[in-house]
Amino acid sequence: MILYFIIATIIYIFSAYMSHSPTIKLSSWYFIVGIILANITNILWMILAKNTTDNSKVLLYGLVWDSIITFSFLLTPFLFFDIKLTMPQIIGVCLMVIGIILTKV
Repeated sequence: MILYFIIATIIYIFSAYMSHSPTIKLSSWYFIVGIILANITNILWMILAKNTTDNSKVLLYGLVWDSIITFSFLLTPFLFFDIKLTMPQIIGVCLMVIGIILTKV
């Protein structure tokens, strides 16, 4: 199970990197690779959810999965592109994290 989360994290970080890189966004393969990566992560989630028999674990895995998506797309610009957040953006991130916790826990 942990392997699915690791693979998804790598794919989401690469997808976030592609979304923020001007040279990659201008390439001809950007759109196709994005669709392929989105389908791969969707298939990974479906396999993970199908193989989990306990519904409470599916909820926990959903929380982890959503956190991976959120933090991959949130932290990638800071790690690779030296982007700084403004105060409204910080408040938005806090509200997003609170929303994930409220809907998943």
